[in-house]
Amino acid sequence: ENLAFLLTGSVEGRKNVMLMMHVSQDKLQKILKNLPETHPTIKKITGESIYDIMLSVKNEEARILIPKLKKMGCTEIVEFPINTLSK
Repeated sequence: ENLAFLLTGSVEGRKNVMLMMHVSQDKLQKILKNLPETHPTIKKITGESIYDIMLSVKNEEARILIPKLKKMGCTEIVEFPINTLSK
């Protein structure tokens, strides 16, 4: 049972990537409205009017989403692989 759970998580992880980006406070709501239907983690950067957003998206979505986010004003966009995605 545990092995099946871990293997399923590994397969799912390979289908997704994590995106992390910075966005200014004045653009935050616009960015959030244009993200896929996920539950992003949003953190305010201490002492700044900038937020850090992190979310999981499908590999194919990332290729379309990253240029779109850049045009809307996101900066410091980082994409990194997910080894395991356990739900």
